[in-house]
Amino acid sequence: MRAISDLELKSNQEEILPGYTEAFPYVCMFRRMDECIGRKIAWHWHSALEIDYVEEGELEYKTPENPLLLHKGEAVFFNSDVLHTVTARSRDSRLYAHLFDRNLIAGMFGSVFERKYLMPVLENIGPGMYVIRPDNADRIHIVETMFHLTDVYEKKAEGYEFMIRSLLSDLWYSLYKDAASKIPMKEAKSPGDSTRIQTMMKYIQEHFGEKISIEQIAGSANISVRECGRCFQSKLGMSPGNYLNDYRIRSAAELLLATEDSITEVAEKCGFSSGSYFGKTFLKMIGCTPKEYRRSAE
Repeated sequence: MRAISDLELKSNQEEILPGYTEAFPYVCMFRRMDECIGRKIAWHWHSALEIDYVEEGELEYKTPENPLLLHKGEAVFFNSDVLHTVTARSRDSRLYAHLFDRNLIAGMFGSVFERKYLMPVLENIGPGMYVIRPDNADRIHIVETMFHLTDVYEKKAEGYEFMIRSLLSDLWYSLYKDAASKIPMKEAKSPGDSTRIQTMMKYIQEHFGEKISIEQIAGSANISVRECGRCFQSKLGMSPGNYLNDYRIRSAAELLLATEDSITEVAEKCGFSSGSYFGKTFLKMIGCTPKEYRRSAE
């Protein structure tokens, strides 16, 4: 099993999933949130389906539509291509994330597994998440199956791929039974906002070290400043400026640990013209000064 402290992202904020391949599109990852920058997993998305289990602590999951607080022993399912972020609300919070391609369950295109059992759940959930609290037989079985998946993936005995595919099918049928009659149909969201936000996030990632304005961010998606603000608030729950600062601070934190650049040099590389403003912003987000953060890793 791969234990990670933070995400590896492509330029469009799509998560890179180490160990997840076309030949076998499944991976189980373990995350200690105290090791993540700001005890937070940044906004990201991926084409894989995802189901997480909270092993310890309290975690706040957010999509552009909803916040959700999960406690130890609870789980959550994410549809593919859903922007989401995770923040620890208590110390020593830990989670297991299972990510897999729908074809491991559906098999061939148009199969009965896809039409009868997979798509009804995905279409009802829509662009969001589905909470799994172990308070009935199907939900308890889902959580127990996640434990079994983790064990099989960690040991990787001969033929483990068959076992994982079988366990995922078992898990999915329980999810289908629990969800199919309970999730109301949701009105489809405009795909325009999703495209725009990903375009603007990519622009910020490519230019965060420069002096960029909200006008330039909006211009990258050919929309007005007002529409840019509405889009960020609607999808990410924050302003474009706050997202830019968040990305700059995360990048600065990585440079502080990965390079010997001075704090002033790190601030300049990450787009901060004022060292004092960089220090105040870093302290507010991370909870310590840049110097203290660098020393904590020694």
